Amino acid sequence: MPFWNSILLSLVALLLVTGCSDTDREAASTRFMVMGTLVDIAIWGEDKETAEKGFHLVEQTMHEINATWHAWRPSLLTRINQSLANDRSISVTSQQLSLIRRAKDLSVITNGYFDPATGALSLLWGFQQDDLPTGPPPDEKAIKAILSSYASIRDLDIHGNTISTLNKNIRLDFGAFAKGYAVDLAMEKLKQVGIRNAIINAGGDLRAIGTHGHRPWRIGVRDPRNPGKGNLNGGGILAAIETRQDESVFTSGDYERYYIYQGKRYHHILDPRTGYPSRDFTSVTVIYDNATDADALATALMVAGKAHWRTVANAMHAQSVMLIDHDNHVILTPTMQKRVRFLKQVSKPEIIAP
Repeated sequence: MPFWNSILLSLVALLLVTGCSDTDREAASTRFMVMGTLVDIAIWGEDKETAEKGFHLVEQTMHEINATWHAWRPSLLTRINQSLANDRSISVTSQQLSLIRRAKDLSVITNGYFDPATGALSLLWGFQQDDLPTGPPPDEKAIKAILSSYASIRDLDIHGNTISTLNKNIRLDFGAFAKGYAVDLAMEKLKQVGIRNAIINAGGDLRAIGTHGHRPWRIGVRDPRNPGKGNLNGGGILAAIETRQDESVFTSGDYERYYIYQGKRYHHILDPRTGYPSRDFTSVTVIYDNATDADALATALMVAGKAHWRTVANAMHAQSVMLIDHDNHVILTPTMQKRVRFLKQVSKPEIIAP
């Protein structure tokens, strides 16, 4: 099993560990693997038949999204990329188009700090494969050649249900976005069958609705430099957050998919401006009202860095943000300061309004 998968396996154990109480007998749970990550689902207060129906709907939905939008295995996305590279248009369904439209909108809103049309960079770095890359980073000339083409999802043309582009260098990769989209769709399926108290945790990125009995769902935020096994009593957990009714908590970090070469860490969150991994932050956590936008937002903030993260947060109307840099310095927005409880000693956080 690749190292990054083992990290995710330890991460998702947090969900049920943080939920321990004398009411746990009323919570049903399951887990399955999809999108390269282990997904944990917990449903509280429902009978066994309803819970099982909910589990099936979530698993079915997330597998469908994975099969549709996988970046390197045969999928609709690979067919789209092939068509665009050959200067051909391609038609998609209305639901499929909704993901593309939202990705395009979010790229505009974040001023390109989130841009899923830079899949050529991910391919060059070796992140479009199941196993992690090894060896030296790509040649600088190869990176510059890709940047010179300036491929952006904003170059996509949408007419009805047909997409096309004049920029044949576009290669879409929704790895920083499709998981959140899948979580949202799956949660809506749970609501449709009457489930009102549940949490879907996709490798630490999650959405929770309702409560866990008489208390909120509790979420663990991992320590980016000690992200191993842990629970809310310590270990690899830096902080805890309690959700409120219907919220998503998403984290992007340089510890999720990375490799070390000659003592330097290279991770998969690539800056479309430089072609290299983002540099300023080791971890960014956001609380947001939906998983789709939270997924993109966390990535955009990682890429925007110290100079521009507030611009992105303001554009997305994001109030609850926590950022951690390479010196383990913590930056909190005032709203996040009220929501987060640190379980490890950290230097005095810097409070900065977005």
